[in-house]
Amino acid sequence: MTRRLLLAILAVLLAAKGPALALPRASTATTPIATLERRPETRLVMEAYMPNITKHPAYPRFSGMSLKQLQERDPRITDQTLDRIDAALAAAQAPPSVGTTPIFLLAGSPSTRAVLDSHFPGLVAHPNYPRFRFLSLKELQGFDPRITDAMLAATQSSLDATQAPAAPAP
Repeated sequence: MTRRLLLAILAVLLAAKGPALALPRASTATTPIATLERRPETRLVMEAYMPNITKHPAYPRFSGMSLKQLQERDPRITDQTLDRIDAALAAAQAPPSVGTTPIFLLAGSPSTRAVLDSHFPGLVAHPNYPRFRFLSLKELQGFDPRITDAMLAATQSSLDATQAPAAPAP
């Protein structure tokens, strides 16, 4: 049998089993850096916390390591940084939430960016965006009393609607 035929058979068997298996949760302790850079849901986190890591001259040598393993070789990577990255990775792999999802992750996806722009016009263009982009909208509310619980509830409803499965065709 050819490889193409074997792959086709495997695809049919997996499709018959139901939905595809979910990828394991990404973490700084176990997931290789190259995998974090490759997965769409974790790439934004890597770009935010470790910009240009793929351009490092030694990237080919350490891309198979986890960030925790790399920390042993680079003291600039602190436990606090890894904790922040792990929290952002968890948020990136969960449904979007006004309470836990960092604003930069909401701004990084076309569907959630549209929600963000409709409920908070100009937020991403704000001059202080680089300072508050790592906060959730709920955390930002503590710094801006104009953000009400009603605004957050409406935003959450819109975010939930972006995650709802499409209605089946009649």
